[in-house]
Amino acid sequence: MGPPLLFCGLIFSWKQIPRHLIIEKGQEVKMRCEQDTQDSHMFWCHQSPEKGLVLVLYSLGKDNTENGDDPQGFKVQRPETNIFILSKPSAEPRNSGMYFCSSD
Repeated sequence: MGPPLLFCGLIFSWKQIPRHLIIEKGQEVKMRCEQDTQDSHMFWCHQSPEKGLVLVLYSLGKDNTENGDDPQGFKVQRPETNIFILSKPSAEPRNSGMYFCSSD
């Protein structure tokens, strides 16, 4: 296997779990974002040196999910208005970078 992949999350008034995640290529990735503002729109963005900041997936409300500019094989769930879960069953090197969860 190659070097471990690093997933970091930076949030402001949201709670992202876990804040840092280091995994091997091929392992499952799962990050959860919780917000207490009850905003209807939530977003997952990915920042990497190759592409800069890119919208991965977003949601306009509970049980609604949409692809962003580069979903990278990730899937999201929005089971509650305040919870947004990003996951992928098998991480790839291109998924490494900083992930941001935000709401609007």
